[in-house]
Amino acid sequence: MAEHLAAAVSSRGWHFYAIRPLRLSSDVAELALEFTATSAGAECGVPQGELQGSLKNLETIVRIVSPMLWGRIYTCVTTQHL
Repeated sequence: MAEHLAAAVSSRGWHFYAIRPLRLSSDVAELALEFTATSAGAECGVPQGELQGSLKNLETIVRIVSPMLWGRIYTCVTTQHL
């Protein structure tokens, strides 16, 4: 979250390199979640490759749908003239 806030106020190209270490915590969290999902899948008998492929497919769907969803929410909020 801190990385996103810092990126929002960045005005120079080198700022993005300076705030990159802030992303370290989310990178570690992502790896921990992948390990947990892989371990749970192995216990259920789901092969690692199949599980990771399914998760990447789900991620792709979310990346396609999310901008459309947030765009509609943004439009609804901004047109109500709060």
